[in-house]
Amino acid sequence: MTPHVIVVDDNRDVLDDVSDRLESMGHTCDLAETQSDARKLLERGRFSYALLDLEIPVRYGSPCRIGNGKNLLREMRSIKGLQDMPIIVMTAHGHGSPRLAIDVMKHGGAIDFVMKPFSEADPPLEEVIEDVLRIARRTHPGARAFSEVARDPEPPQPFEEGEMVFSETRVELCGVRICDGVGSGLARSILDVLREKNGRGMFIALSGEELARRAGDTMTRQNDVADAVRRLRERIQAVLLEQANIRCGRGDVVSNDRRYGYRLTSKIRVRNAGDGRNDADCGAGDVRNDVENEPNDARNGPDDVRNPSARQEWILAGR
Repeated sequence: MTPHVIVVDDNRDVLDDVSDRLESMGHTCDLAETQSDARKLLERGRFSYALLDLEIPVRYGSPCRIGNGKNLLREMRSIKGLQDMPIIVMTAHGHGSPRLAIDVMKHGGAIDFVMKPFSEADPPLEEVIEDVLRIARRTHPGARAFSEVARDPEPPQPFEEGEMVFSETRVELCGVRICDGVGSGLARSILDVLREKNGRGMFIALSGEELARRAGDTMTRQNDVADAVRRLRERIQAVLLEQANIRCGRGDVVSNDRRYGYRLTSKIRVRNAGDGRNDADCGAGDVRNDVENEPNDARNGPDDVRNPSARQEWILAGR
């Protein structure tokens, strides 16, 4: 089975980097930026291993603390079925001294660690992952069995297309509520703007600056829009998986092309609630929507680490 990973880090750039590396390795992943989000994923998912940053917030807007990551690490080890799941700690602390890594490996239940920023000579993250999985399969038969079973009795279906239905009180995708009513916040305003189509019958593409102007007020900034889109994507991924057993990629609903900007993808069909057909002014995106758009449109281990590697022996020895 394809290894499935939970990655916890409060830095979006790190999450993007890790997810790209995992995709290259043929692994799939769920991403969490807070301790609270990670708990929700752990409650409903099954994972082959975990990549965990220690300095994370409890929830969005709260301060980042190493203690939060340590607490989450201990929680993972107390969850039934996760006792043998390999956990790799990612940390930017302790360069030149492995003291923190020793602590989480000896007492916290991690099986290995990797320093941030990632280096191709440290060894690279991919090599650490492969080493950890080999050790886990050799020393913890339960971990091997766990990594080779499906996450759910019925594996999640990939998101291929979906109908987005707008009403005054909510926006639904595939029958699942993804956003609240008109005036409820920036995310709803963004969707109300991006549902529009250009003269060629495709969803409009807007730069962050233009989308901020049209979806917000004079005080709305591009960073506000980027943050709102990120949170909307994360909500869509979470609720579709939880309520519809659909695995949705980050850019499956709202894409962000560096050349043209934000837009709804061609996988989306849009209609108004109560209307049995697609709204003529904001219907399904043309199949060329993701490949055709002109620049003008941009405006519109547990503590028992047996048989460790030489590197892990060095860590545990405190050298």
